[in-house]
Amino acid sequence: MRGDVCGQKHGGMHAISPDGIHWEVIPSDLAYTRGLHWDDGKTELMGLLERPFLLFENGKPAHAFFGTSNGT
Repeated sequence: MRGDVCGQKHGGMHAISPDGIHWEVIPSDLAYTRGLHWDDGKTELMGLLERPFLLFENGKPAHAFFGTSNGT
């Protein structure tokens, strides 16, 4: 949560597992950032961005959904 692993406070760390039990953390690698880029060209750094969910279409990721907050 402090950013010690991925480099960004409340950022999403990247970890991999062959079995969902034993995990390897990829240090300093963000899975996702709290920075959102809007269609109007503006960027907003959210207080929290969590609970990632991917929607798959035809076996490929099509959309990403997150829970978010603009607080700190």
